[in-house]
Amino acid sequence: MVRNTALPALIIVSVDDIARRAYEMYLERGRADGYDREDWRRAERELKAPAHYSYTSAAGDVRGTTGTDSRTSSNLHVFMT
Repeated sequence: MVRNTALPALIIVSVDDIARRAYEMYLERGRADGYDREDWRRAERELKAPAHYSYTSAAGDVRGTTGTDSRTSSNLHVFMT
């Protein structure tokens, strides 16, 4: 039996996406130097978090996820390109 889950089974995060988000954080901080590693790690966490993604329900409408589902979180795989 296949269940319709709210979480994607596979999340692909590109290095470019992480770099773009980290740069946005840098700008939001007023271009303060010295936080590049923290920004990168935070951007990586944000982009890989299931809550960041939306999914299409069985009815075809797009919905945002609001967190993890303990029944499906172990099936979540994140890959970086």
